[in-house]
Amino acid sequence: MKKTFKITGIILVVIIAIMIIVPFAFQGKIKDLVKSEGNKMINGSFDFAALNISLFKNFPKASISLNDFWLKGNDAFENDTLIQAKELTGVIDLFSLFGDEFDISKVEIKDTQLKAIILPDGKVNWDILKATEEEEKDDETEEVSSFSIQLQKINLKNIDVIFDDQAGSQWLNIANFNATASGNLSDDFTTIRFNGGIEELSYKMGNLMVLNKANIEAQMNVDADFENNKFTLKENKIRLNAIEADLDGWVALLENGDMDMDIKLNTKQFLLRSLAIYTNDFQKLKTDGNATLTAFAKGKLTETQVPQFEAEINVNDAQFQYPSLPAGVDQINVHALIKNPGGNADLTVIDIQPFSFRMAGSPFHLTATVKTPISDPAFSAKANGTINLGVIEQVYPLNDMNLNGIINADLALIGKMSSIEKEQYENIQASGSIKLSDMKLMLPDLPEVNINQSTLSFTPQQLKLSETTAQIGKSDITLDSQLANYLSYIFKGDKITGTVNLRSNLLNLNDFISPDEESVEEGADSVALAAFEVPKNINFTMTANLKEVLLNQMKFDNVQGNLRINNQKIDLNNLSLNSMGGSIAMNAYYSTEVNPKTPKAGGSFNLSQLNFAQ
Repeated sequence: MKKTFKITGIILVVIIAIMIIVPFAFQGKIKDLVKSEGNKMINGSFDFAALNISLFKNFPKASISLNDFWLKGNDAFENDTLIQAKELTGVIDLFSLFGDEFDISKVEIKDTQLKAIILPDGKVNWDILKATEEEEKDDETEEVSSFSIQLQKINLKNIDVIFDDQAGSQWLNIANFNATASGNLSDDFTTIRFNGGIEELSYKMGNLMVLNKANIEAQMNVDADFENNKFTLKENKIRLNAIEADLDGWVALLENGDMDMDIKLNTKQFLLRSLAIYTNDFQKLKTDGNATLTAFAKGKLTETQVPQFEAEINVNDAQFQYPSLPAGVDQINVHALIKNPGGNADLTVIDIQPFSFRMAGSPFHLTATVKTPISDPAFSAKANGTINLGVIEQVYPLNDMNLNGIINADLALIGKMSSIEKEQYENIQASGSIKLSDMKLMLPDLPEVNINQSTLSFTPQQLKLSETTAQIGKSDITLDSQLANYLSYIFKGDKITGTVNLRSNLLNLNDFISPDEESVEEGADSVALAAFEVPKNINFTMTANLKEVLLNQMKFDNVQGNLRINNQKIDLNNLSLNSMGGSIAMNAYYSTEVNPKTPKAGGSFNLSQLNFAQ
């Protein structure tokens, strides 16, 4: 018996010794293998601090870990890190190292940052894979990768992702993504079980923050039929903040690259607090009201057709209010619908009927519809309501700002994009006005602003600002303006044309200089000027007539002149003023038409009878 235990002990010691020694024996081969296989597949640069092998974690298979791994792109992205990972682990059949294919069954990724970038010209930083044999059939010298991935499990822990789409003005940030996915991906049929969550998800489109630190969880079971490329969703739960949704149906990948589908999304009735667009501050509000979200898509998605689909959101009689403030926003009602009967994407209809609310007793109402969005968008929108600026502080904390006044809006717009492109404004209905009355604005370190009355009126041809006088501290400013081609400017980015007339009896520029800026100006001998680009799509002419202007200790009388902005050039023409007992006349220009980084500037001055002693 003792001999048996002794032999058993010796065998265990030998096995353990082998499990310790073997990894060191293979470490050099595997390290060279990782780098050679990586260089075959990747058109970029990568490296890692250490490679570790263990037979204990997933015996009888080996765990191979790369520590402090990084991957960079090429060309314009050679200095941008695409992947920075603390640890990448793959579980491999050690004996497959002696064959022609290497079997990887499990992957674990920890503490990793991913950054995907799309430049304004459309170039992406993740396009780093070298062409495959199918893509270069005639290249007989091409090396073929020998990896065979028979994945059964993926673990993701503490993954951060940034997606920066500079071409589409989109930005996505995922913080602390954790997930586990399991299933035998080498079988013709398997059930993939996914369980994951994102601690914070933020999404920005243009200047609109659509999602701000939203919390997401998902539990999904997918029957994967790899032989027929069909994936069936079952027993799936998705949660966005407090919105819980069920996702059911199936998706099939067809041989020609098309997709066929029948999927449905249904949410339980949720409170306004759960809306996806809220920020963390929203949780502090008192809220009430219910909302629902439903969506489905059924049919084929090809290069020329879309499936039948519909998405609808309803918000009914909702309200919110800051606990420390006396009033809130109530009677919030939203019915938004986007749908397509299937087939031509141009049959899509987007409908908002309505979006309405009441703020501290003042109602606002908006309706909008868009049809034929692909060929020639046809749009109609109406907005009307009253906003009492004086009650905003009862609804939303303004801190040190004091605001009063009434805004009345009554706007309507009906037309087609083709009418704007062809400047057929007679086919567009654009009417209405925004009226401002008895406005008072008080901000820290700035003089009080008072505007008795101002009207911005709309026609298809132009926007017109009526003569408006603003009293800013002791200064007065009177201006009126007209803007033409504003519809083409908004919808197409075409050049907008306008005129501005500015008049003042007294303009004290010292009221707009903070004490810090003033001390810098007094103590500095020179001011560094930074180059700025003049916009391409602006054609403005401004005429100024200012009787008295104060700047620091200087006084300027009878300031008159014209300012023209066009073709990325600013022209200051016939500027004249009286100061220091004499007169000054000048003409100047600033242009970024040739190169915005190296602008051209010049000017001429005529000084007469100046007394510098003054």
